[in-house]
Amino acid sequence: MESTVTTTVTTTVTTTHHSTGGYCRIRLAGSRTRVDLAVPSGVPLAGLLPTLLKHAVDEKDEGEAGGWTLSTMDGAALDPAISLTASGVREGDLLVLHPAVDRNPPPLYDDVVEVIGEHSVQSGWSTRQTRTACAAVIIACVLGGLAAVAAGSGTLPGILAGVACVLLLLGGGALSRALADVPAGILAATLAIPAGAVSAASLLGGTWGAGHALLACAVVLLVSALGPVVVGGGDAVFAAFTIAGVFGCLGSLIVVLDAGSSAAAAAVVAPIALAVTTLMPVLALRISRFPRPHLPRTVDDLANLPGQVEFEVVQSRVRRARLMLSGLVAGCHTATAVGIALLAAAGDAWSWSLAGVLFLLMLLRARLFREIPQVASPILTATLALLTGTAVAVSQASGNNTMLLGVVLPVLLVGAAIATLVGLASGRHAPNPRTARLLDIIETTLLLAVVPLALAVWGIYRVLLDLGG
Repeated sequence: MESTVTTTVTTTVTTTHHSTGGYCRIRLAGSRTRVDLAVPSGVPLAGLLPTLLKHAVDEKDEGEAGGWTLSTMDGAALDPAISLTASGVREGDLLVLHPAVDRNPPPLYDDVVEVIGEHSVQSGWSTRQTRTACAAVIIACVLGGLAAVAAGSGTLPGILAGVACVLLLLGGGALSRALADVPAGILAATLAIPAGAVSAASLLGGTWGAGHALLACAVVLLVSALGPVVVGGGDAVFAAFTIAGVFGCLGSLIVVLDAGSSAAAAAVVAPIALAVTTLMPVLALRISRFPRPHLPRTVDDLANLPGQVEFEVVQSRVRRARLMLSGLVAGCHTATAVGIALLAAAGDAWSWSLAGVLFLLMLLRARLFREIPQVASPILTATLALLTGTAVAVSQASGNNTMLLGVVLPVLLVGAAIATLVGLASGRHAPNPRTARLLDIIETTLLLAVVPLALAVWGIYRVLLDLGG
Protein backbone atom coordinates (compact mmCIF):
# COMPACT_ATOMS: atom_id res chain seq x y z
CA MET A 1 0.00 0.00 0.00
CA GLU A 2 1.31 3.43 -0.90
CA SER A 3 1.84 5.62 2.15
CA THR A 4 0.90 9.27 2.34
CA VAL A 5 3.77 11.65 3.01
CA THR A 6 2.93 14.71 5.07
CA THR A 7 5.32 17.64 5.21
CA THR A 8 5.02 20.99 6.87
CA VAL A 9 6.22 24.08 5.03
CA THR A 10 5.98 27.68 6.10
CA THR A 11 5.51 30.01 3.14
CA THR A 12 4.31 33.52 2.44
CA VAL A 13 2.09 33.67 -0.62
CA THR A 14 2.11 36.87 -2.64
CA THR A 15 -0.30 37.59 -5.44
CA THR A 16 -0.68 40.28 -8.04
CA HIS A 17 -4.08 41.22 -6.62
CA HIS A 18 -4.40 44.27 -4.47
CA SER A 19 -4.77 43.20 -0.84
CA THR A 20 -6.87 45.33 1.44
CA GLY A 21 -7.00 43.20 4.57
CA GLY A 22 -3.33 42.31 5.29
CA TYR A 23 -2.19 38.72 5.63
CA CYS A 24 -3.79 35.77 7.39
CA ARG A 25 -1.90 32.64 8.41
CA ILE A 26 -3.75 29.43 7.54
CA ARG A 27 -2.95 25.73 7.59
CA LEU A 28 -3.68 24.13 4.23
CA ALA A 29 -4.19 20.37 3.90
CA GLY A 30 -3.74 19.06 0.37
CA SER A 31 -3.71 15.63 -1.20
CA ARG A 32 -0.25 14.70 0.17
CA THR A 33 1.06 17.82 1.89
CA ARG A 34 0.16 20.06 4.76
CA VAL A 35 1.61 23.58 4.61
CA ASP A 36 1.40 26.74 6.70
CA LEU A 37 0.78 29.75 4.49
CA ALA A 38 0.42 33.47 5.02
CA VAL A 39 -2.04 34.62 2.36
CA PRO A 40 -3.75 37.97 1.66
CA SER A 41 -6.99 38.03 3.61
CA GLY A 42 -8.73 40.50 1.30
CA VAL A 43 -8.20 38.70 -2.02
CA PRO A 44 -10.99 36.47 -3.40
CA LEU A 45 -10.23 32.78 -3.05
CA ALA A 46 -10.43 32.29 -6.81
CA GLY A 47 -7.30 34.42 -7.14
CA LEU A 48 -5.46 32.37 -4.52
CA LEU A 49 -6.34 28.88 -5.76
CA PRO A 50 -3.65 28.67 -8.53
CA THR A 51 -0.93 29.52 -6.01
CA LEU A 52 -2.35 27.21 -3.35
CA LEU A 53 -2.39 24.33 -5.82
CA LYS A 54 1.34 24.74 -6.41
CA HIS A 55 2.07 24.41 -2.69
CA ALA A 56 -0.39 21.68 -1.64
CA VAL A 57 -1.10 19.45 -4.68
CA ASP A 58 1.20 17.28 -6.75
CA GLU A 59 1.55 18.25 -10.38
CA LYS A 60 0.35 14.83 -11.56
CA ASP A 61 -2.87 15.20 -9.54
CA GLU A 62 -3.52 18.83 -10.47
CA GLY A 63 -5.10 18.15 -13.86
CA GLU A 64 -6.99 14.98 -12.94
CA ALA A 65 -9.40 16.34 -10.34
CA GLY A 66 -11.63 18.34 -12.65
CA GLY A 67 -11.47 21.44 -10.45
CA TRP A 68 -10.55 22.15 -6.85
CA THR A 69 -12.29 23.81 -3.95
CA LEU A 70 -11.53 24.90 -0.40
CA SER A 71 -13.57 23.82 2.57
CA THR A 72 -13.39 24.00 6.33
CA MET A 73 -12.93 21.04 8.64
CA ASP A 74 -16.69 20.58 8.99
CA GLY A 75 -17.06 20.12 5.22
CA ALA A 76 -18.55 23.55 4.42
CA ALA A 77 -17.26 24.71 1.02
CA LEU A 78 -15.91 28.26 0.77
CA ASP A 79 -17.23 30.59 -1.90
CA PRO A 80 -14.39 31.32 -4.36
CA ALA A 81 -15.85 34.75 -5.14
CA ILE A 82 -15.23 36.19 -1.66
CA SER A 83 -12.14 36.60 0.50
CA LEU A 84 -10.97 34.72 3.57
CA THR A 85 -12.15 37.52 5.83
CA ALA A 86 -15.63 37.52 4.30
CA SER A 87 -15.73 33.72 4.62
CA GLY A 88 -15.13 33.92 8.36
CA VAL A 89 -11.70 32.26 8.26
CA ARG A 90 -9.60 33.21 11.28
CA GLU A 91 -5.89 33.17 11.99
CA GLY A 92 -4.57 29.61 12.24
CA ASP A 93 -7.65 27.84 10.79
CA LEU A 94 -7.14 24.58 8.94
CA LEU A 95 -8.53 24.53 5.38
CA VAL A 96 -8.83 21.47 3.16
CA LEU A 97 -8.02 21.67 -0.56
CA HIS A 98 -9.76 18.81 -2.35
CA PRO A 99 -11.30 18.01 -5.76
CA ALA A 100 -14.63 19.70 -6.37
CA VAL A 101 -16.31 16.38 -7.18
CA ASP A 102 -15.52 14.91 -3.75
CA ARG A 103 -18.41 14.42 -1.37
CA ASN A 104 -18.20 14.17 2.39
CA PRO A 105 -18.74 10.61 3.68
CA PRO A 106 -21.74 10.03 5.93
CA PRO A 107 -21.13 10.45 9.66
CA LEU A 108 -20.37 7.39 11.79
CA TYR A 109 -22.49 6.70 14.86
CA ASP A 110 -21.79 4.32 17.72
CA ASP A 111 -25.24 4.61 19.31
CA VAL A 112 -28.57 3.87 17.66
CA VAL A 113 -30.20 6.54 19.81
CA GLU A 114 -28.13 9.21 18.05
CA VAL A 115 -29.30 7.96 14.66
CA ILE A 116 -32.93 8.08 15.79
CA GLY A 117 -32.43 11.58 17.17
CA GLU A 118 -30.79 12.74 13.93
CA HIS A 119 -33.81 11.62 11.89
CA SER A 120 -36.49 12.55 14.38
CA VAL A 121 -39.43 14.80 13.58
CA GLN A 122 -38.18 18.37 13.49
CA SER A 123 -41.54 20.11 13.43
CA GLY A 124 -45.05 18.94 14.19
CA TRP A 125 -48.48 19.90 12.93
CA SER A 126 -48.45 23.67 12.77
CA THR A 127 -51.14 26.33 12.98
CA ARG A 128 -50.98 26.80 9.23
CA GLN A 129 -51.83 23.16 8.58
CA THR A 130 -54.68 23.37 11.09
CA ARG A 131 -56.14 26.41 9.34
CA THR A 132 -55.79 24.72 5.95
CA ALA A 133 -57.58 21.59 7.16
CA CYS A 134 -60.36 23.66 8.72
CA ALA A 135 -60.71 25.63 5.48
CA ALA A 136 -61.11 22.38 3.53
CA VAL A 137 -63.84 21.21 5.91
CA ILE A 138 -65.61 24.58 5.67
CA ILE A 139 -65.53 24.51 1.86
CA ALA A 140 -66.91 20.97 1.77
CA CYS A 141 -69.72 21.80 4.21
CA VAL A 142 -70.74 25.03 2.47
CA LEU A 143 -70.72 23.48 -1.00
CA GLY A 144 -72.68 20.49 0.28
CA GLY A 145 -75.24 22.81 1.85
CA LEU A 146 -75.54 24.80 -1.37
CA ALA A 147 -76.10 21.56 -3.30
CA ALA A 148 -78.94 20.69 -0.93
CA VAL A 149 -80.42 24.17 -1.36
CA ALA A 150 -80.14 23.97 -5.16
CA ALA A 151 -82.03 20.67 -5.15
CA GLY A 152 -84.98 22.23 -3.31
CA SER A 153 -88.10 23.69 -4.87
CA GLY A 154 -89.83 27.02 -4.49
CA THR A 155 -88.39 30.39 -3.57
CA LEU A 156 -87.31 29.57 -0.02
CA PRO A 157 -84.04 27.87 -1.07
CA GLY A 158 -83.14 30.88 -3.20
CA ILE A 159 -83.84 33.28 -0.32
CA LEU A 160 -81.70 31.21 2.05
CA ALA A 161 -78.83 31.11 -0.44
CA GLY A 162 -79.11 34.87 -0.99
CA VAL A 163 -78.98 35.57 2.74
CA ALA A 164 -75.95 33.27 3.01
CA CYS A 165 -74.27 35.16 0.16
CA VAL A 166 -74.73 38.53 1.87
CA LEU A 167 -73.63 37.21 5.26
CA LEU A 168 -70.54 35.53 3.84
CA LEU A 169 -69.54 38.63 1.93
CA LEU A 170 -70.02 40.94 4.92
CA GLY A 171 -68.40 38.38 7.22
CA GLY A 172 -65.37 38.27 4.96
CA GLY A 173 -65.06 42.02 5.14
CA ALA A 174 -65.36 41.93 8.95
CA LEU A 175 -62.72 39.21 9.28
CA SER A 176 -60.33 41.08 7.03
CA ARG A 177 -60.90 44.64 8.25
CA ALA A 178 -61.75 44.19 11.94
CA LEU A 179 -59.76 41.09 12.87
CA ALA A 180 -56.93 41.64 10.34
CA ASP A 181 -57.32 38.03 9.15
CA VAL A 182 -57.15 38.51 5.39
CA PRO A 183 -56.98 34.79 4.42
CA ALA A 184 -60.13 34.02 6.43
CA GLY A 185 -61.87 37.01 4.87
CA ILE A 186 -60.89 35.87 1.38
CA LEU A 187 -62.27 32.39 2.09
CA ALA A 188 -65.59 33.73 3.36
CA ALA A 189 -66.01 36.14 0.44
CA THR A 190 -65.07 33.41 -2.03
CA LEU A 191 -67.76 31.11 -0.64
CA ALA A 192 -70.25 33.93 -1.18
CA ILE A 193 -69.78 33.55 -4.94
CA PRO A 194 -71.39 30.09 -5.35
CA ALA A 195 -74.03 31.05 -2.79
CA GLY A 196 -75.03 34.03 -4.91
CA ALA A 197 -75.10 31.92 -8.07
CA VAL A 198 -77.37 29.30 -6.47
CA SER A 199 -79.62 32.03 -5.11
CA ALA A 200 -80.06 33.70 -8.49
CA ALA A 201 -80.77 30.45 -10.31
CA SER A 202 -83.22 29.26 -7.64
CA LEU A 203 -85.17 32.51 -7.49
CA LEU A 204 -85.65 32.47 -11.26
CA GLY A 205 -87.74 29.30 -10.92
CA GLY A 206 -88.59 26.65 -13.43
CA THR A 207 -86.33 23.98 -14.87
CA TRP A 208 -82.70 24.94 -14.83
CA GLY A 209 -81.45 25.92 -18.28
CA ALA A 210 -79.40 28.45 -20.19
CA GLY A 211 -81.29 31.40 -18.69
CA HIS A 212 -80.54 30.21 -15.17
CA ALA A 213 -76.87 29.75 -16.09
CA LEU A 214 -76.75 33.27 -17.56
CA LEU A 215 -78.20 34.84 -14.41
CA ALA A 216 -75.94 32.75 -12.16
CA CYS A 217 -72.82 33.77 -14.10
CA ALA A 218 -73.88 37.42 -13.92
CA VAL A 219 -74.16 37.16 -10.13
CA VAL A 220 -70.75 35.44 -10.03
CA LEU A 221 -69.34 38.37 -11.95
CA LEU A 222 -70.97 40.88 -9.59
CA VAL A 223 -69.88 39.22 -6.34
CA SER A 224 -66.37 38.67 -7.69
CA ALA A 225 -66.07 42.36 -8.49
CA LEU A 226 -67.26 43.30 -4.98
CA GLY A 227 -64.98 40.79 -3.24
CA PRO A 228 -61.65 42.65 -3.36
CA VAL A 229 -63.36 45.93 -2.49
CA VAL A 230 -64.99 44.46 0.62
CA VAL A 231 -62.10 42.28 1.75
CA GLY A 232 -59.14 44.35 0.61
CA GLY A 233 -57.22 41.38 -0.78
CA GLY A 234 -57.47 38.15 -2.72
CA ASP A 235 -56.83 39.72 -6.11
CA ALA A 236 -55.84 36.41 -7.72
CA VAL A 237 -58.89 34.48 -6.46
CA PHE A 238 -61.46 37.10 -7.38
CA ALA A 239 -59.79 37.78 -10.74
CA ALA A 240 -60.13 34.08 -11.60
CA PHE A 241 -63.84 34.05 -10.74
CA THR A 242 -64.39 37.34 -12.59
CA ILE A 243 -62.89 36.18 -15.86
CA ALA A 244 -64.64 32.80 -15.55
CA GLY A 245 -67.93 34.64 -14.97
CA VAL A 246 -67.39 36.71 -18.11
CA PHE A 247 -66.92 33.63 -20.27
CA GLY A 248 -69.81 31.90 -18.53
CA CYS A 249 -72.09 34.82 -19.39
CA LEU A 250 -70.88 34.74 -22.99
CA GLY A 251 -71.55 31.02 -23.40
CA SER A 252 -74.97 31.18 -21.73
CA LEU A 253 -75.92 34.18 -23.85
CA ILE A 254 -75.04 32.27 -27.03
CA VAL A 255 -77.29 29.38 -25.99
CA VAL A 256 -80.14 31.73 -25.01
CA LEU A 257 -80.05 33.81 -28.21
CA ASP A 258 -79.38 31.00 -30.67
CA ALA A 259 -81.28 28.25 -28.81
CA GLY A 260 -78.37 25.98 -29.69
CA SER A 261 -76.64 23.28 -27.72
CA SER A 262 -74.10 23.77 -24.97
CA ALA A 263 -71.46 22.11 -27.17
CA ALA A 264 -71.97 24.77 -29.84
CA ALA A 265 -71.48 27.52 -27.25
CA ALA A 266 -68.41 25.73 -25.89
CA ALA A 267 -66.97 25.56 -29.41
CA VAL A 268 -66.96 29.37 -29.43
CA VAL A 269 -66.16 30.26 -25.83
CA ALA A 270 -63.42 27.71 -25.10
CA PRO A 271 -61.13 28.76 -28.00
CA ILE A 272 -61.66 32.43 -27.17
CA ALA A 273 -60.82 31.83 -23.51
CA LEU A 274 -57.64 30.03 -24.50
CA ALA A 275 -56.67 32.68 -27.04
CA VAL A 276 -56.97 35.65 -24.68
CA THR A 277 -54.43 34.17 -22.26
CA THR A 278 -51.78 35.96 -24.32
CA LEU A 279 -53.46 39.28 -23.47
CA MET A 280 -53.60 38.66 -19.73
CA PRO A 281 -50.09 40.01 -18.89
CA VAL A 282 -50.95 43.40 -20.37
CA LEU A 283 -54.34 43.40 -18.65
CA ALA A 284 -52.73 42.52 -15.31
CA LEU A 285 -50.31 45.44 -15.64
CA ARG A 286 -53.15 47.81 -16.50
CA ILE A 287 -55.33 46.70 -13.59
CA SER A 288 -52.48 46.96 -11.10
CA ARG A 289 -51.71 50.47 -12.42
CA PHE A 290 -48.09 49.61 -13.06
CA PRO A 291 -46.16 52.79 -13.93
CA ARG A 292 -44.80 52.96 -17.43
CA PRO A 293 -41.14 53.84 -17.97
CA HIS A 294 -40.56 57.39 -19.19
CA LEU A 295 -38.77 57.38 -22.55
CA PRO A 296 -37.52 60.88 -23.44
CA ARG A 297 -37.79 61.86 -27.10
CA THR A 298 -36.65 65.47 -26.91
CA VAL A 299 -34.29 67.53 -24.79
CA ASP A 300 -37.21 68.94 -22.81
CA ASP A 301 -38.46 65.43 -22.04
CA LEU A 302 -35.00 64.53 -20.81
CA ALA A 303 -34.95 67.52 -18.50
CA ASN A 304 -38.40 66.68 -17.11
CA LEU A 305 -37.59 63.09 -16.22
CA PRO A 306 -38.76 62.14 -12.71
CA GLY A 307 -36.26 61.56 -9.96
CA GLN A 308 -35.97 58.44 -7.87
CA VAL A 309 -38.50 55.67 -8.37
CA GLU A 310 -40.76 54.99 -5.38
CA PHE A 311 -39.43 51.52 -4.65
CA GLU A 312 -42.10 50.40 -2.17
CA VAL A 313 -44.97 51.52 -4.41
CA VAL A 314 -43.56 49.88 -7.52
CA GLN A 315 -42.74 46.69 -5.61
CA SER A 316 -46.28 46.38 -4.27
CA ARG A 317 -47.74 46.93 -7.73
CA VAL A 318 -45.42 44.33 -9.23
CA ARG A 319 -46.57 41.84 -6.60
CA ARG A 320 -50.21 42.67 -7.29
CA ALA A 321 -49.68 42.34 -11.05
CA ARG A 322 -48.18 38.87 -10.60
CA LEU A 323 -51.10 37.76 -8.43
CA MET A 324 -53.57 39.28 -10.86
CA LEU A 325 -51.94 37.50 -13.79
CA SER A 326 -52.11 34.16 -11.98
CA GLY A 327 -55.82 34.67 -11.31
CA LEU A 328 -56.68 35.81 -14.82
CA VAL A 329 -54.82 32.90 -16.38
CA ALA A 330 -56.53 30.45 -14.02
CA GLY A 331 -59.95 31.86 -14.92
CA CYS A 332 -59.28 31.55 -18.66
CA HIS A 333 -58.08 27.98 -18.34
CA THR A 334 -61.02 27.06 -16.12
CA ALA A 335 -63.43 28.33 -18.78
CA THR A 336 -61.52 26.35 -21.41
CA ALA A 337 -61.65 23.19 -19.28
CA VAL A 338 -65.42 23.54 -18.82
CA GLY A 339 -65.76 23.96 -22.57
CA ILE A 340 -63.71 20.81 -23.17
CA ALA A 341 -65.96 18.87 -20.79
CA LEU A 342 -69.10 20.12 -22.57
CA LEU A 343 -67.64 19.19 -25.96
CA ALA A 344 -66.77 15.72 -24.70
CA ALA A 345 -70.32 15.31 -23.40
CA ALA A 346 -71.75 16.05 -26.87
CA GLY A 347 -70.73 12.59 -28.05
CA ASP A 348 -70.08 13.29 -31.75
CA ALA A 349 -66.75 12.98 -33.53
CA TRP A 350 -66.34 16.70 -34.31
CA SER A 351 -66.89 17.72 -30.71
CA TRP A 352 -64.44 15.10 -29.46
CA SER A 353 -61.85 16.24 -32.01
CA LEU A 354 -62.17 19.88 -30.97
CA ALA A 355 -61.97 18.88 -27.30
CA GLY A 356 -58.74 16.96 -27.97
CA VAL A 357 -57.21 19.87 -29.88
CA LEU A 358 -58.05 22.33 -27.10
CA PHE A 359 -56.64 19.93 -24.51
CA LEU A 360 -53.31 19.73 -26.33
CA LEU A 361 -53.23 23.50 -26.83
CA MET A 362 -53.73 24.06 -23.10
CA LEU A 363 -50.68 21.93 -22.35
CA LEU A 364 -48.59 23.62 -25.04
CA ARG A 365 -49.62 27.09 -23.89
CA ALA A 366 -48.11 26.34 -20.47
CA ARG A 367 -44.72 27.05 -22.10
CA LEU A 368 -45.61 30.74 -22.28
CA PHE A 369 -45.29 31.20 -18.51
CA ARG A 370 -42.50 30.74 -15.99
CA GLU A 371 -44.02 31.13 -12.52
CA ILE A 372 -45.28 28.00 -10.81
CA PRO A 373 -48.95 29.12 -10.34
CA GLN A 374 -49.23 30.23 -13.96
CA VAL A 375 -47.68 27.02 -15.31
CA ALA A 376 -49.64 24.79 -12.94
CA SER A 377 -52.95 26.40 -13.94
CA PRO A 378 -53.20 24.98 -17.50
CA ILE A 379 -51.73 21.64 -16.43
CA LEU A 380 -54.19 21.12 -13.57
CA THR A 381 -57.23 22.32 -15.51
CA ALA A 382 -56.24 20.19 -18.51
CA THR A 383 -55.89 17.18 -16.20
CA LEU A 384 -59.36 17.80 -14.75
CA ALA A 385 -60.76 18.19 -18.26
CA LEU A 386 -59.12 14.90 -19.26
CA LEU A 387 -60.63 13.09 -16.28
CA THR A 388 -64.07 14.55 -16.99
CA GLY A 389 -63.89 13.78 -20.69
CA THR A 390 -62.74 10.23 -20.02
CA ALA A 391 -65.57 9.65 -17.56
CA VAL A 392 -68.10 10.98 -20.08
CA ALA A 393 -66.67 8.87 -22.90
CA VAL A 394 -66.67 5.72 -20.78
CA SER A 395 -70.25 6.30 -19.64
CA GLN A 396 -71.48 6.95 -23.18
CA ALA A 397 -69.60 4.01 -24.70
CA SER A 398 -70.44 1.54 -21.96
CA GLY A 399 -70.63 -1.93 -23.51
CA ASN A 400 -69.14 -0.78 -26.84
CA ASN A 401 -65.79 -2.59 -26.92
CA THR A 402 -64.84 -1.03 -30.24
CA MET A 403 -65.04 2.47 -28.82
CA LEU A 404 -63.56 1.65 -25.42
CA LEU A 405 -60.69 -0.60 -26.55
CA GLY A 406 -60.12 0.89 -29.99
CA VAL A 407 -60.31 4.62 -29.27
CA VAL A 408 -60.40 5.57 -25.59
CA LEU A 409 -57.76 3.14 -24.32
CA PRO A 410 -55.14 3.81 -27.07
CA VAL A 411 -55.52 7.57 -26.66
CA LEU A 412 -54.98 7.34 -22.90
CA LEU A 413 -52.01 4.99 -23.33
CA VAL A 414 -50.36 7.34 -25.83
CA GLY A 415 -50.89 10.26 -23.44
CA ALA A 416 -49.37 8.29 -20.57
CA ALA A 417 -46.37 7.32 -22.72
CA ILE A 418 -45.73 10.93 -23.76
CA ALA A 419 -46.01 12.13 -20.16
CA THR A 420 -43.58 9.38 -19.09
CA LEU A 421 -41.01 10.41 -21.70
CA VAL A 422 -41.28 14.08 -20.75
CA GLY A 423 -40.96 13.29 -17.05
CA LEU A 424 -37.91 11.06 -17.54
CA ALA A 425 -36.19 13.55 -19.84
CA SER A 426 -36.82 16.52 -17.53
CA GLY A 427 -33.62 17.43 -15.72
CA ARG A 428 -31.56 14.80 -17.56
CA HIS A 429 -31.16 16.57 -20.88
CA ALA A 430 -30.68 20.23 -21.70
CA PRO A 431 -33.51 22.00 -23.55
CA ASN A 432 -33.25 21.22 -27.24
CA PRO A 433 -33.98 24.04 -29.73
CA ARG A 434 -35.20 21.48 -32.25
CA THR A 435 -37.73 20.12 -29.77
CA ALA A 436 -38.92 23.65 -29.02
CA ARG A 437 -39.28 24.33 -32.73
CA LEU A 438 -41.21 21.07 -33.20
CA LEU A 439 -43.59 22.03 -30.40
CA ASP A 440 -44.10 25.44 -32.03
CA ILE A 441 -45.01 23.76 -35.31
CA ILE A 442 -47.44 21.41 -33.56
CA GLU A 443 -49.04 24.32 -31.72
CA THR A 444 -49.42 26.32 -34.93
CA THR A 445 -51.00 23.34 -36.69
CA LEU A 446 -53.46 22.82 -33.84
CA LEU A 447 -54.34 26.52 -33.81
CA LEU A 448 -55.14 26.38 -37.51
CA ALA A 449 -57.43 23.40 -36.88
CA VAL A 450 -59.56 25.14 -34.22
CA VAL A 451 -61.73 27.25 -36.53
CA PRO A 452 -62.60 24.44 -39.01
CA LEU A 453 -63.47 22.11 -36.13
CA ALA A 454 -65.61 24.79 -34.45
CA LEU A 455 -67.50 25.30 -37.72
CA ALA A 456 -68.04 21.55 -37.92
CA VAL A 457 -69.47 21.49 -34.40
CA TRP A 458 -71.90 24.22 -35.41
CA GLY A 459 -72.95 22.13 -38.44
CA ILE A 460 -71.91 24.72 -41.02
CA TYR A 461 -70.55 22.10 -43.43
CA ARG A 462 -73.77 20.09 -43.28
CA VAL A 463 -75.78 23.22 -44.08
CA LEU A 464 -73.50 24.01 -47.04
CA LEU A 465 -73.85 20.48 -48.35
CA ASP A 466 -77.63 20.69 -48.06
CA LEU A 467 -77.61 23.98 -49.96
CA GLY A 468 -75.42 22.48 -52.64
CA GLY A 469 -77.68 19.44 -52.94
